[in-house]
Amino acid sequence: MAVTAGSSAVAAPNEATIVVRRTVDAPRELVWQVWTDPKHIVQWWGPNGFTNTMQSMEVKPGGVWRFVMHGPDGTDYDNRIVYHEVVKPERLIFEHRGEDNSEVDPHRFHVSVLFTEKGDQTEIVMCSTFPSVEARNAVMKFNAVEGGKQTLDKMALYLAHHPDRPEPLIGRRVVMHRSFAAPRELVFRMWTDEKHMAAWWGPRHFTAPECKLDARPGGKLAIRMTGLGFDDPLEGNFVEVDPPHRLVFTAMAMADENGKHQLQNRNTVTFAEHNGVTTLTLEVVVEYATAAMAPALGGMEQGWRESLDKLVEAVALEKGKIR
Repeated sequence: MAVTAGSSAVAAPNEATIVVRRTVDAPRELVWQVWTDPKHIVQWWGPNGFTNTMQSMEVKPGGVWRFVMHGPDGTDYDNRIVYHEVVKPERLIFEHRGEDNSEVDPHRFHVSVLFTEKGDQTEIVMCSTFPSVEARNAVMKFNAVEGGKQTLDKMALYLAHHPDRPEPLIGRRVVMHRSFAAPRELVFRMWTDEKHMAAWWGPRHFTAPECKLDARPGGKLAIRMTGLGFDDPLEGNFVEVDPPHRLVFTAMAMADENGKHQLQNRNTVTFAEHNGVTTLTLEVVVEYATAAMAPALGGMEQGWRESLDKLVEAVALEKGKIR
């Protein structure tokens, strides 16, 4: 699983803050979960080499999180955090306090954590505010800036391997094969002739009442697919046309209210013939998809399976006409 680029941190000379940023390839709800569920945060919280023993965690305004952080040298550090704001899944604001709850505790500081959706990703901004620049500088002597970066990097790595993390939409790939008792010239033509493609394109119970193809490199395709209350125009371009061996085209669909397509696939179809039998291999790769496309992509494989089943029937029917 890929992990996004590392964290960045800023500690301006005349400000009593340390700001750490990290963008992760995970939805905001999941990021919130690993920050607020003790079984998750205990796995990644703290700089490299540190582990945690959870004592209690109550994520609500006025709630307290107590834990012991164990350093790589064996030193134990007691921690007490009090939550001031908990706005799911947007922000957490809490205060780090010593166990004596002293107002002059040098280790006392406030932290705000903001979670912002960035398409399929989430940006985390963690800002620690200290009583003074001098107090901020004191913790920086203990590598607080690097420790904050390492903490968010550990979180990103934990998220990348989290079992509840949804499969990325972009890059999703489907490969299918079909065999036809027909010459590959005919099977190839079923993909490049408007009349033939309109006869089989789309899953069961769907039709393609409009189908325009300009089957040459750089040529456009436009197909309108309807059925079961669904009506969506598809647009694309032919990238490679090598009859009767290979066909590559893009397909953009699912336009939003502003007319912007939310899904783009790259489709590669190869045709091989042996002893009068044509074997077709279809590879579909998602090049772009918004988060709203997750349900549609969940049915992508089934949809193509039904389309190819219809293609088998259409090829057999057309072959019968030729005889």
